[in-house]
Amino acid sequence: MVDLLRSATEVTALVDSAHISTDLKGYTKGDLWVMVGRQGGNIGATPANRIDRPRIDIEVYGQTRTPTFNLINMAQAVILRDGRTYTGHGLRMTASTVESGIVRLDDKLQELPKYVLAVRLSCVPHP
Repeated sequence: MVDLLRSATEVTALVDSAHISTDLKGYTKGDLWVMVGRQGGNIGATPANRIDRPRIDIEVYGQTRTPTFNLINMAQAVILRDGRTYTGHGLRMTASTVESGIVRLDDKLQELPKYVLAVRLSCVPHP
């Protein structure tokens, strides 16, 4: 998912690709930042039916609401558009759906805006 977002020019027009990551290493208060996290998934029992369906959480941090909200909206649009055709890292995404829509959950420790989104992917092995 990080590669998918980093390769989308619509997303990198809004945020530096180095600020799209699976962690907050290098984050400074107020940075516009996208953090991607995998939550579970399942793999079929037989090799012929290996379908992984992970939930992917997207968290977007920023200094003010408008750019932070615009970035998570663009990330969602790219995931829904390209999440059905992305190939890389030994897998092919075949579907992407919103599991939990965009929600504002401000970071109370830093008193800054944060938006979250959860998507469900369907992935199959791809050589």
